[in-house]
Amino acid sequence: MFFMDWAFIAYSVYVPFLIFIYILENAAIFKHRKNVFSSSFYKIFTVLSIVNIIACLVGSFVSRLNLYPLVNRFYAGMMEFSSYYLNCLSEFLGLFMAFNRFTTMYFPLTHDKVQAWTIRISIIDEGLQNYAIKESVIYITETTTLQSSIWFNMVLVTVVCNALSSFLYGACFIRLCLFSTTRNSTLERNFLFVGFFTMVCSVPYMTAMVRENTIAANVNKFVLQLVFGLNLSVEEGQNADIPLLLFVAFQLPWLTDLKYLTPAPMLLITNISIRRAISKMML
Repeated sequence: MFFMDWAFIAYSVYVPFLIFIYILENAAIFKHRKNVFSSSFYKIFTVLSIVNIIACLVGSFVSRLNLYPLVNRFYAGMMEFSSYYLNCLSEFLGLFMAFNRFTTMYFPLTHDKVQAWTIRISIIDEGLQNYAIKESVIYITETTTLQSSIWFNMVLVTVVCNALSSFLYGACFIRLCLFSTTRNSTLERNFLFVGFFTMVCSVPYMTAMVRENTIAANVNKFVLQLVFGLNLSVEEGQNADIPLLLFVAFQLPWLTDLKYLTPAPMLLITNISIRRAISKMML
């Protein structure tokens, strides 16, 4: 067996298992949404988990089947959906999870009012942002629209969201250290750890994307077009970037799994209420 075969077998084992954990957690949260799991954190986590599950399922066709000679326009269209729209939405939800922890620790009295419209604004903002970027990309160049939109998302949206999340989590940890004896229950601290480690596990994905974008910038002019808004000419029929294709086929699937699937085991490990609810459901 080749390495790609072993990789495909590994994907087939751990991806369904972690998605199953997601499903159990969402079922438990939905069942007890009016009492035990009424916190706004669970609402954001539920939406984030649904987005991550869809991203993993679609990504199975985009990245993992690309290990075999099955690349065509159908998979290219799915790459646009999974790598662009779903990734943008996942990044924004991760940012709003950090914002949720920030408002809980710094503005506990107005936290519930703020979080009531936070998710709605995030979804509306995501839709408007996706449409605006997509239209600008099509206007700049039609020949590399798909690849350009994906790179734009990876470099700007991913980096900006992680940077803002890092700032918010840093402020939360400062608050946690200064007022650990007066506030911040164990549950709130665990929520903070879930969000923080979710962000940390998306950093390798972000770093790899920035590195690949830097390499690709020396070959593909469309990166400069997007970042600086320059209407530079792009040659028709560019040759494929082999290192970039190898990165997408072999390294990217592992990084996306780390990014999308981390919240499931983290919540299960840190939250005893979730474990009890799932145990009662399964027994």
